[in-house]
Amino acid sequence: MALLVMGCMPDQLEDVDLVNNPEVMFVEELSEENLRVNPAAQNQLEAVVRKATAKYQRVEVAVADGYELASPCVATAAGGMGFHYVNFALMDGILDPSKPEALVYEPLPNGRLKLGAIEYIVVDSLLDVRGVAPMFGRVPMDNHLQGAPLGFPHFQLHVWVWTHNPAGVYTPFNPKVRCF
Repeated sequence: MALLVMGCMPDQLEDVDLVNNPEVMFVEELSEENLRVNPAAQNQLEAVVRKATAKYQRVEVAVADGYELASPCVATAAGGMGFHYVNFALMDGILDPSKPEALVYEPLPNGRLKLGAIEYIVVDSLLDVRGVAPMFGRVPMDNHLQGAPLGFPHFQLHVWVWTHNPAGVYTPFNPKVRCF
């Protein structure tokens, strides 16, 4: 078991060349075949996210890096998300897995915050092709072009890489997360 745990430590992860590896990041044309998730490539992309965000386990580090509290604790009957800390300087229309626009912290019963999910936010007006969902690997981002929770048209995607989400890694709400 120790060997398995060591292999998953953030400092043990290989760097991935996302710029020169379009198989990992983009789907060039929509077809039934390329809409299937390539599990190895998607896992590699999620490893990049974990490596890039491991330092944000403590919210104080996120705040020092420019993230600011942007929402109260978000929860619905479907589950919760938690508190969103957003770095507005990163809202530049570029989807970079190593630079998430938001970090989502779940509240714990003892009052502490635990990093649970990463959220990518791409403002529609900054895209070259407006209204077309950017892809996170082979997962399309959620469309919030009308009735946008942020008040402007955008795409967003939650990636639950630090807390297990039984509803799915890319599902916005986690039935295990509660606001206290």
